[in-house]
Formats: sequence, C-alpha cells, structure tokens
Amino acid sequence: MIAFVLAFLFRTFEAEAFVIPTGSMAPTLQGMHKDVECPQCDARYQASASIEAEDEIERNRLELQQVETELRRIESAPNRVAFYREEAALRSRTDGLRHRAAYDQVVTATCPMCRYTMSVVERPTYNGDRILVNKLLYDVKAPRRWEVVVFKFPGDAKMNYIKRLVGLPGETVRIDQGDLFIKAPDGNEFHIARKSPRLTRATLQDVHDTQYQPAFLAERNWPSRWQVWPPDGRDRTGGWLVGTAVGAAARDVAQTFRIAGATPGTHWIRYQHLVPSAQDWDALEGGPLTPDQVAQIRPQLITDFCAYNTWTTRDQAHYHMPPRGGLHWVGDLMVVADVVVRAARGHLLLDLVEGGKHFQCDIDLATAAATLTIQGLDDFAARGSTPLGGPGHYRLGFANVNDQLFLWVNRSPVQFDRPTTYDASAVFGDRHQIRPRSSSEDAGDLAPVGVGAQEANLEINRLQVLRDVYYIADQSGAGGQPISDYDGKGREMAGRTQEGLARLLSDPTAWDVFTQRRHADFPLADDQFFVLGDNSAFSKDGRLWPLEQFGHYVERQLLIGKAMFVYWPHSWNRIPGTSIPLPYFPNFADMKVVR
Repeated sequence: MIAFVLAFLFRTFEAEAFVIPTGSMAPTLQGMHKDVECPQCDARYQASASIEAEDEIERNRLELQQVETELRRIESAPNRVAFYREEAALRSRTDGLRHRAAYDQVVTATCPMCRYTMSVVERPTYNGDRILVNKLLYDVKAPRRWEVVVFKFPGDAKMNYIKRLVGLPGETVRIDQGDLFIKAPDGNEFHIARKSPRLTRATLQDVHDTQYQPAFLAERNWPSRWQVWPPDGRDRTGGWLVGTAVGAAARDVAQTFRIAGATPGTHWIRYQHLVPSAQDWDALEGGPLTPDQVAQIRPQLITDFCAYNTWTTRDQAHYHMPPRGGLHWVGDLMVVADVVVRAARGHLLLDLVEGGKHFQCDIDLATAAATLTIQGLDDFAARGSTPLGGPGHYRLGFANVNDQLFLWVNRSPVQFDRPTTYDASAVFGDRHQIRPRSSSEDAGDLAPVGVGAQEANLEINRLQVLRDVYYIADQSGAGGQPISDYDGKGREMAGRTQEGLARLLSDPTAWDVFTQRRHADFPLADDQFFVLGDNSAFSKDGRLWPLEQFGHYVERQLLIGKAMFVYWPHSWNRIPGTSIPLPYFPNFADMKVVR
C-alpha cells in the first residue's frame, strides 16, 4: 500500500515508477537477485538471479502453475478415478517441469570479501529495485553526462532500458583501458571523462574490508591481506603493532594497527590481494597450512571481479565453468582508513600504486596540511588544509580515479591549491603502454595500497579497499563467453580456468597481456546519446547493440527520464532488527538517491 501511494503521488507530478529488470546497473541498482550474508565473514552482498526470469524459464514456471492447478482440481474431484489417465499424464508433466525449474535455479554465489562460495538455494529470490523516474526533467533541461536514464530500447520501443548516460550529441566516446574518453564535436583529441567527488565515491566497488575477515582463514594460517611492510621482518622495531579481535558471531576477525611513533623513519602497512579460490577453501577444510604452504601463496592483481556476477545455476554446477568476469586489471583504487589520532605530531601517509607508480598523500598531523605527490612528476604538488585538528577519530579516504587524485576527511572532499588532475602520458610515458609492474625492489601493483606513519602516534581500526568501474571495450560480445577488451593472445584470457587466471594475475612475467587491450570508438550525431551499464561485464548496452540494425546510440526522442530514487528496494518481510514477520514492511535502510 505504501509503495502504491508513493508511486501514485509521484506519477501525478510527472514521475513514474520503474522496476529494474536486470543486473546491468549493479551494484548501483539491483535487478532480480539474491540478497545474502556470507556465513564465513558476515559480509552482506547481492548476486544476480535474473536468469530465473528469462522468457523460457518464465514460460516453464507459468506452465507448472497451470498444470499444478489442474492436478489439484482432479485430486479433489468426486469421480477422481475417471480421470486416472489424465492425472498420470499431469503428474509426469509436473515432474518434468519441476526438474527443469530446479536446474534453472540459482544455487551458489561467491562473497566479494573472502571469496567463499556459498549455497543460496534456500534464500529467496527478490525482484528488482523499484525506482522513481522524472519524466519532465528532459523537457526543460538537457541530459548530463553520468546521469542514470530510462529510455525505450532502440530495437523494441515497447521495452524500457536503464543505463548510465556517458556520451552526448556530436561527441565521440572512446572506451580504453577501462576508462572513458570524450572527443568534443569540434575537437581533434580525446580527453578522459572525469566524475565529481560525490559520484566518484558513489560508483566505487568493494574489494576488501578489514571488518569482514573470516576467523576460519586465520585459524588455517591463511595470510592476512594487510601486513606490516616489508614482509621480510626488516625495520619492525618500534613500528606497527597488529591486534586482532573476534567478531560477535565468532566468525570474523577484525584487525587494528597501532603505532606510537617512538622511532624515526616511515613505517608501513600494505595491502596484498591474497584471495582464496574455491579450491583453496576446500583444501583448508583439511587443516591449517604449513609454513611451506603459506610461502607458496601469491598475491594477485586487483581486477574487475564482481560478486553480483558469480551466480551459478544447478545445471552449471555440474561443470567447471570459466571465470565469469574478473579478467581485467583495475589500477584506479581508493583506500579508506578509520584513524584515531592520539597526538598532533608526525605524518600520516596514504599510498596508491598504478602501473608501478606511487600516488601519495602526506598529512602533517601537527598542521593538518595535506600534500599530494606523484612519482615521476616532480612539479606536481597539490596542497590543502584538512579538518584534522589534533587528536580525534577521523575517516580518511584517498583515491586515484580517472587520472585525478581525491582526498576526503569525514566524507567531505578536501580542496587543494591546484587541480589534482594529471596527464597519464607524462606519468607513464605512453598511456597505451600502461601495465601493472612489480619487482623485488618494489612490489608495485602486487601491493597497491599502503598506509605509512612517520613519528606519529595513532591507531587504525578499519581499512577498506575499493576500485573504480572498469568499462570493457567490446563491440560485438563473445558468443556466450565473458566479454573482454583483449586483442591477440590476450583473447585467451576469457577461456582460462580460475586456477590459470590466478597464476597469470600473480606472475609479472605474464603481464605483457595487459598491453594488448583494444579501444573502441562510438561516434554520435545530433540528438544521439551513448549509454553504458555499471556492470560492464554483464550489460547489453550501447557497445553491443548491432550497428547494422539500429546503431550504438539512443535517439533523444527515446529518452523517458532520469532515475531519481530507489523508493522500494525489496522488503525483508519482517520488522527490522527482529524475527517478527510482517510482509511488505518497507526496507527503509536500502532506499536511496540514484547517483
């Protein structure tokens, strides 16, 4: 009733309700999905279940309902024996439809934090988010880049699609190395498309969070992702002290990092992407790892892995499926640190690595001044004043996204005395040769996030690593295989096993493959727009629409409006914080503005 009233009121004022049909905009917006909590680390996440709503499956489901209804009619008939042949046929048909439905059911999903693959058979499948769309807005103002829009699909005007608008009339959009570049209508060069601090933060995706670390992995000696650096034990005297605490449910372990600043020099902790595979999880059931086994575990590059795409049907569970995404290295990262400053002295450093280059933020805890620097750009030094006014609890965020550095303190962006954008060609020599790097002297992209302290007295209670959206430069799809933007030998990436992909991502000698990424250009005429899904690996958007049929663009006349608000995420069907059932009770916590 509440949802109906809201939808009616907003429709009156030129807004209309719209249900998200698929996961092409995940994790920003959810299509039909499973909403689960990992039994190992307690992280909540979503996995697509849109396959359960595909046309053939839906027809089978409806037919099953009809057959079951007819079967119940016969069972309750007073002269049931007269229908024994019909009843036998219906029972046989029911068994067949139930068997088929079971094989099309989503049965497993994989946690984004600890990579544990869990059964979701008993978890309900929820419908997509219900959103409000402003249908009047584009009658009075032009659409803007990065807005989430609803439009009529160019291939079938009866179907409504929702994507993120990234290209405007007259522009040429280029997808290259996961980023978007724009050539203006009267321009000759492409320039990277950047987002505001708010939108940048809103579209980043989780990689790791120290609040969600399984106690089981620690008990089995699986190495922690955040470690005192360097890992060989040098320079640890007077440095970081690492503490662990078991969570309330005794399933997860939280880390804390303390330093008193009693000795000179800069002391570091760094993140390594030490992700266990499904095979690792199975092996760990046999007992703790030996020191030799721990030494064989290798960190990997951070990729565009997305938990939303890890769904597996009962039918697929019988086969060794190749990785569904996660094929592309992502260098645009963010670190978030919850810091307790105990004394207004010393320096706190935040460090991000992309392509072997270090991007750093140095915060003077005595003056609250922040300085941004980039390795190899001696003339780049942006300075700003932060709210770190002495001892206290602060949430710091530092990001390197779309060739721009950002700093947030307590969720507010810090302003600097000069632009924090940079020219990637000046940093790397040639943008098209950007690739991950690692050596014995500098772990580089295999330890891409660091936090340092220089004569500082502080404590870190939580660390998060996030990544940017990676847009895949594909124009044709891959015939059932995961899409990718690799050319030449790089095309083999899509067919690798999970073990083979993990080996490549941990082996610097194999990383020339990342120089074999193609780019894709999409020119637009007047009144044409280009749209993409945030879930690039599973989005049938402007990239993949057949050019010979209706082109890669959306005509202005097909735009319906701007997505404004998720007014009805799925209900938990109970009173929040209790187990008291209450169907359709509003899920206020997941209501949000669409960004």
